[in-house]
Amino acid sequence: MVVETKGIVMESAPRELKAKVAVSGHSFEEFYGDNFNKLLKTAFFMTLSEEVAEDIVQESFAKAYLKWDKVEFPFSYVTKVVVNGCKSWHRHNKVERKNVEYALNGTSDFPDELFDILLSLSKKQRIAIVLRYYQGCSYDEISKLLMLRRSSLPSLISRALKVMKEKLQTNEEI
Repeated sequence: MVVETKGIVMESAPRELKAKVAVSGHSFEEFYGDNFNKLLKTAFFMTLSEEVAEDIVQESFAKAYLKWDKVEFPFSYVTKVVVNGCKSWHRHNKVERKNVEYALNGTSDFPDELFDILLSLSKKQRIAIVLRYYQGCSYDEISKLLMLRRSSLPSLISRALKVMKEKLQTNEEI
């Protein structure tokens, strides 16, 4: 079906595509509404850019939509696509942490101090911390998403937490 609005021709998706349901029983629209902001924040903490995070999450949902009727575990699938998108973005865009400007328009779930400490971690440590403690992912899920051995995650996360604790203590003394 083709719809013309203010001189712009848009193709409207047929009704049956709008109501696509995954193997798990989730409709795409419900899943999108329930998880977009959560995945956006995850992507933001991985890329440190609101615009890039939004692009990656939107592209991830678009990719998921195309395969939606075959997706068995929607959240895991889309999270993996988001993480891979962030990793790909980092590969193609060498980001200097010193020059990153960040703002969440007053909607941050983290105090500025904690956010600054997250920025000081390596990319891999930051992703692991965000997935473990913000998303609530298990070690198995994180190891699959980061393509690391599960046995290496506890030490990676432990080292990250140690750095965070030291920086928090240093900030308290100042």
